[in-house]
Amino acid sequence: MDQIVSRRLQFDRFTLDLTRGCVRVGGREIDLPPKAFDVLRFLAENAGRLVSKQELYDAVWPGVTVTDESLVQRIRELRQLLGDGDHSLIKTVPRRGYLLDATPQVSAPDAAAGQSVPVAAGWIVTDKVVGDGGPGRRRWLVSGSTILLLAVLVVAATWVAWPRFGPQRADLAVAEADRRVSLVILPFKNVGGDPEQEYLVDGITDDLTDGMSWLPGKVVARNTAFAYKGKPIDVREMGRELGVRYVLEGAVDRSGDHVRVTARLIDASRSANIWTEAFDIGRRDLSRLREDVTARLARSLNVELLYAQAERSLRDRPRDPEAVDFLMRANAVWARTPRGRDVSEPRRLFREALQRDASLARAWVGLALTYIRDVRLSPTHEQDLLQASAAAERAIALGPGWAESHLVMGWALYERKRVDQALASFEHASQINPNEPWAHASVAAANIVLGQPENALEPLRKAMRLSPRDPHLSNWQMFMGAASLHLQRDGEAIDWLNKSVALNPSDPLTHMFLASALALSGRPEEAKVQLADLLRLKPEFTLSHFKAVEPSDVPAFRAQRERIYEGLRRAGVPE
Repeated sequence: MDQIVSRRLQFDRFTLDLTRGCVRVGGREIDLPPKAFDVLRFLAENAGRLVSKQELYDAVWPGVTVTDESLVQRIRELRQLLGDGDHSLIKTVPRRGYLLDATPQVSAPDAAAGQSVPVAAGWIVTDKVVGDGGPGRRRWLVSGSTILLLAVLVVAATWVAWPRFGPQRADLAVAEADRRVSLVILPFKNVGGDPEQEYLVDGITDDLTDGMSWLPGKVVARNTAFAYKGKPIDVREMGRELGVRYVLEGAVDRSGDHVRVTARLIDASRSANIWTEAFDIGRRDLSRLREDVTARLARSLNVELLYAQAERSLRDRPRDPEAVDFLMRANAVWARTPRGRDVSEPRRLFREALQRDASLARAWVGLALTYIRDVRLSPTHEQDLLQASAAAERAIALGPGWAESHLVMGWALYERKRVDQALASFEHASQINPNEPWAHASVAAANIVLGQPENALEPLRKAMRLSPRDPHLSNWQMFMGAASLHLQRDGEAIDWLNKSVALNPSDPLTHMFLASALALSGRPEEAKVQLADLLRLKPEFTLSHFKAVEPSDVPAFRAQRERIYEGLRRAGVPE
């Protein structure tokens, strides 16, 4: 006789039905996508306990490396389908994982009344005869240990019947890792063996592992990485064992008042060196030293991984790219596209990524940036601002816990003259990720247009200290020049703006500020050279148009700006 096995678990007002792959509430059945159901099942089995992202990856995608976006998308689907809009049921614990905030209750059908009653821990298995539901119906409870034994027997039988299963899964893991950013950060070496320095070296490794955990891919856990400490390493073999593409190794050597830090990024599949970084830092407060080293390495590593993954994607899958491939390529092209240059190619690549997977929050961030960065002097200013705002809203909806989402929304608000709100977004982003230099530079920009340029200097110094070789360093130098100009420190402004022009001669705003600063400093001929470059880049530029698209009407800002306008008039800018 046919039998149906029903296994259920109750939590909050929901009943999770493992047999039908659905959730029931108030007599209504909610169908869940397969992976969303698997995520909910694991959370329900561990209700009331913080579950790490890695535990979810191992349970739902065993042997396969997936991006953070995949997990976030499943959580978002569950919240929508379960009506958990306020996140009171499925709670996010930033940088740690998720918590199903409910008390689970395993229940079994009551034989007499057909109702569910609480029972001891274990899944309910109901063996039910298909038919009229008469006397022939039987029910019993199978304990968790019995089911576990059955599962072990099934797995053992599968292993015997299919001996190649293990290696094939390992190959699958490596192949999947090859398509994602996957990294192990080895314990940094303590050069000289000074025992007093050991905690500093291990601390840098820990902080860097933690700081890179946001990567859209896989970062091997600290305990696994530390198992290799002090051992001879074959990076190819390590890559295969851990299913990672990249290996980072480094060393710390403290001598006198200076600490020298070196790091090397290796492509494990080819045992090829991709990037090497070495820098010296003066010995100060050790906690500050550790923070600075970690932040600087994390930023540099992020940029280098971006380039390496994009180049590998083009090399390995030139004709069959996936959404993530397009995202990697778009990010790499964007990082190499200075302010003032044509953004059509990164914009196209971001759109290609979104056509394949509209849930990629970072692609929405990138798309928004292609519209927002040069919107001030764009001939399609209003249209670009609308596009940027719409993309930023999607980024926030998909990635509310990511600093980048709040930054791009902040810039959309900034250009819409809602600078107080923009500053709040920028500050929130810097709290989410204190090591994100873009967040600190954005805080500085908002302070300038709020008429508080003195509050812009330290955030800009911090941004440049965190990422001294950043692809967008010229932007921050331009901000520093503008802040100095607002503070009437014209000599300092000229120095910073000259540095910015040297790095990126295609930014019209930098030429504009430099022309004003030179004219105010009594250097009219040099000012005219900068004006010529400005008009070459933006032939339609006029002072009246620039004043009309300024992002702030704050009186203090406008008063400071009048002096800059006067410098532009002296340089010969058309009214």
